[in-house]
Amino acid sequence: CTRQPTNRASSPNNDQGFVKVHDEYVVEFLRRNPTVNTYLGGAGLDPKLREVDGTLRDHSVAALQDEDRWLRSVQQSLDRIDPDSLSPANRINRQVALAQINFLLHQHQVRRYHERALDTYTDEPFRAIDWQLQGMSQTGEKTYGSPEEWTLVAKRVAAIPAFLKVAQDQIDAGVRSNNTPDWRMLIRNGM
Repeated sequence: CTRQPTNRASSPNNDQGFVKVHDEYVVEFLRRNPTVNTYLGGAGLDPKLREVDGTLRDHSVAALQDEDRWLRSVQQSLDRIDPDSLSPANRINRQVALAQINFLLHQHQVRRYHERALDTYTDEPFRAIDWQLQGMSQTGEKTYGSPEEWTLVAKRVAAIPAFLKVAQDQIDAGVRSNNTPDWRMLIRNGM
């Protein structure tokens, strides 16, 4: 009796269901993390992410609670997908997404990093705008940025005061609960 080799590439799998969950997760992650979206060129991945380049991340308590509910929902969706039903590449992608979700939930709920993320709060607006400017399209020999691109920069700059107010609220909450930034961050970013 001769056994026929199994062709894994043609075996039925659940890749289509996984890809839907995965792709929705990636787009929503980029929407909630505008600086990352700008850095990675999210608007090229999904046109809905274009306007995100005019915003900054919302680190408020309410936004993080909402994000944690969303992360748990995605985690449950990914947990329902049997990894053995996926192609090898998507099995790895599933593991990576779950690891990132677990990391983010740990950062929010256990470490409460948002209460002491001084470096994030001081660096994020600068990085967001810096990467945005670096990615502008060339409009002339020595000019950059379409009117739409400059409008998004202006919106992002206008969002900085509200971003810093949330940062101050979070740092104050950390001080009250003795969850303060590392002293090196205070020297490097706070002074």
